[in-house]
Amino acid sequence: MGENQGIEQVLGKLVELLAANRNEAQSSSKEIVVHTERVQKIELMPNDVKLEGIKNYLAWSRRALWLLKAKNLEGFVNGESSKPADKLSSEWSK
Repeated sequence: MGENQGIEQVLGKLVELLAANRNEAQSSSKEIVVHTERVQKIELMPNDVKLEGIKNYLAWSRRALWLLKAKNLEGFVNGESSKPADKLSSEWSK
């Protein structure tokens, strides 16, 4: 029981400190403005099927297309998608 009371006291003190810090930050004349810009990092998994000419082209190409479809990039390979002209558009970020 004594151990639980000690933990409760520590947690109570932590809550008080966090509340005080929060009130301090809110009353401060300088506001913290967080700018979040969505950046998409495209990282493809390596194709574990190594191309060995015509022997395994079918297996290799299926695996490669599967990896591209997982990131919605197959349109750039088969010609269905093209690079957007405006770099500031939402299409460019996709």
